Amino acid sequence: MMTLSQIIAKIKQFNRARQWERYHTPKNLILAIVRELGELIECFRWKPDIPVKEQREREEIASEIADIFIYLATLAYELEIDLEDAVLRKIDMNEKRFPVPQS
Repeated sequence: MMTLSQIIAKIKQFNRARQWERYHTPKNLILAIVRELGELIECFRWKPDIPVKEQREREEIASEIADIFIYLATLAYELEIDLEDAVLRKIDMNEKRFPVPQS
């Protein structure tokens, strides 16, 4: 299993090899994330709120989630935000904001 840092490095390598950095402005990346969120929503629209069990549907959902993550990771590194650090700090903030006994 790869670490988050290794995955992000692989995303960077993929983008650099194709010279896609020039398209990776914050606005373009945010619009791409929103589009992929829309595609994820399509996986659930008009379906009952039950766990997805069909393999084809699960693969489609996983693919859309991966697209969202890739664009989000790209946005973070283009903005020079350490995604790992940001996530860990946010979890720490949420632990203080929503302590277990009061949840």
